[in-house]
Amino acid sequence: TKYFFVDGSIDTSSPTGELKLADVFGSYAPSGVLESSTIDTGSESNFGKLVWSPTDQPPTAGADSVRFQFATNLEVTATTTWDFIGPDGTAATYYTTSDSTLHASHSGDRYARYKVFLSTASPTVTPNISDVAFTYTSSCTPPGQVVFSGLSTGTYELDVSKTGYTSYNDTAVSINTNWIERIITLSP
Repeated sequence: TKYFFVDGSIDTSSPTGELKLADVFGSYAPSGVLESSTIDTGSESNFGKLVWSPTDQPPTAGADSVRFQFATNLEVTATTTWDFIGPDGTAATYYTTSDSTLHASHSGDRYARYKVFLSTASPTVTPNISDVAFTYTSSCTPPGQVVFSGLSTGTYELDVSKTGYTSYNDTAVSINTNWIERIITLSP
């Protein structure tokens, strides 16, 4: 339920949180496509890298069994079209290596989507993806990040929650330097 489109050849629920080819009568589908929901970066952004894991896939699935394309737009309306492109800026290429630099034409846009293409050369194995992310910078703090400034040295309680996700609580966050970073990942 966290994507815009999936064809019938990708399994998004077994196990939860992973993408893999659907098992159709004891054999994996030869290929499948999933398009993400629209991601709002909050303001015009400069897009950096596209990252996914795991990066190693079954060798018998074949070369480039995981491929991505990326699309961005400055505004989103009911008539927005998404032009998915690869590293050369055309629809003819794909990102096939995690941590790939996104094409410069995306910079200055606010909204993003990715499309993942899975394929296998063997009906007995499937590639799988458990995490997808992209980096970007913008003029505001990106959604999902919070900055607390001016905190005194001491111990604080940190509660992080979002509807539909498992909450996080830490009652012993120690502030003892000018800069502390805490990365929290919530599970759906």
